[in-house]
Amino acid sequence: MIGRRIEVTADLARVTVACEGRVVADHERAWAWHQTLSDPEHIEAARLLRRDRIAVVRPPPEAEVQIRSLADCDTALGTGDAGGTAPLCFLIWRSRAQVPGHVRASAQPI
Repeated sequence: MIGRRIEVTADLARVTVACEGRVVADHERAWAWHQTLSDPEHIEAARLLRRDRIAVVRPPPEAEVQIRSLADCDTALGTGDAGGTAPLCFLIWRSRAQVPGHVRASAQPI
C-alpha cells in the first residue's frame, strides 16, 4: 500500500482499511496509548523488503587498483632524469598534492 491512497474506517470496536475499494486490513480496535500493534507476518515481510532494498542501495565494494612507481611512469613517457633528481611525474604529483582541496594519493607501490 506504499504510495497509494487508503480509506480508514473506524468505529468503537473495529478498524477497517480499504485500498481501491478492496479491504486490505480489518481488526479489533486497540485503545491503548502509545502502542503499535503489528501482525507478525507484516513484520517479517517488512524485514525482507528492507533486506532487499539495502542490497540494492548499498554501494559496491571499491575495486583494488595497483599504484605504480612514479619512476615507471617517467620511464614509459621518456621523461626520466638520469641525473638522480626526482622523477618528473613525482614533481607533478607533489605540486598538485600541495594545492588546497586537491585529492591526495599514496605514492607507495603495492
